[in-house]
Amino acid sequence: MNEAPMDICVVTRPHLTTGAVALSKFMEVLGPSCRRLYLVAGASAARLVDRDAANLLVTEINAARKDDAGKAARVIYNVRAQIEAACRIMRLAGKVDVFIFVFATDFILPLLLARLLRRKTVFMFSGSTLKQYRRKGDRVKQLSHALQDAGYYLFDRIVVHSPSVVPDHRLEKHGRKIDICHLVYCDFDTFRLRRPLSQRPDLIGFIGKLSPQKGVIQLAQAIPLILEQRADVSFFIGGDGVERAAMERILEQAGAAGRVQFSGWLPYGEVAARMNDFKLMVITSAMEAGP
Repeated sequence: MNEAPMDICVVTRPHLTTGAVALSKFMEVLGPSCRRLYLVAGASAARLVDRDAANLLVTEINAARKDDAGKAARVIYNVRAQIEAACRIMRLAGKVDVFIFVFATDFILPLLLARLLRRKTVFMFSGSTLKQYRRKGDRVKQLSHALQDAGYYLFDRIVVHSPSVVPDHRLEKHGRKIDICHLVYCDFDTFRLRRPLSQRPDLIGFIGKLSPQKGVIQLAQAIPLILEQRADVSFFIGGDGVERAAMERILEQAGAAGRVQFSGWLPYGEVAARMNDFKLMVITSAMEAGP
C-alpha cells in the first residue's frame, strides 16, 4: 500500500551561487511526490524554481550579504538569516510534515524550532568542505561547522550520496539515521550527446566554482605539464571564484596562459553546449562526494 503524499518544506540559506541551480532541480524532482511543497530560500534560489507549479509555495529570506564582508558582518548575517528562516518555519509548521535542510549546514535555530514543533527533519549533504576550512583557519566557518556537528544530533535523518561522506564528517556515530542515496538527478534532455567525440577539437574543459575545495590550483599547475607533452591541446575554464586570479597567475608565469580560456560563469542553458565541445572534461575536486 502506497503512503499518502506529504507536505514538505525545503529550507536553504539565502545566499546561494552555484547551488541555486542544483536546488531548483531538486525541487523539480521532489515536487510530483508531494501534496504541497514549500521553499524557504533567498532570491537567488527562489527565482530559479518553477513558481507556476500548482503545489509550490515560495517564501523568501531577505537577509543580504556582501561577498567581501568581514568576520563580524558574516556572523551578523548568519544570525539574521537564521532568525528569518525560523520565523518562516513557525508560520509553516502547522502545514508541513517534513522539513528538508539543503545548503543550510549550520541553520541550528530553524532546526531547533522545527524539532520543538515536533516536525520531522532531514539534512541533505551538498558537499564536503570541513577539511578545507580547518586548513585555512577560517574561524567563522569553523564555527559554522561546529553548529553543523551539533545539528547532526537533532536531525531525524541524514542523507548523503556517497559512503565516503560518513568518515569525512565523522558521522559513524549517527549511522542509524544515515541514508545513502546513490541516485543523482541528471537532466538528460539538456545534457545529452550532440557532437560526436571524433568531431571535437583537442579541448580539455572544467566547469565549476573556482574555489579551494574544487582543486583548481592543482589543475592550473597541471596544465603546463600537459602542454609539455601535447602542445596542440587547449583548455577551457568555465566558472569563477576566489582562486581565479591565482590560477591566471600560475598560467601566466608558466607561459601557458595563451592556451587557456576563462569564460566566467556560463548561463545554465549554455553549459550543455559547451560540454559538447570538450574532448575531455576534468573533475578535480578531491573533497566532495560528487561533482
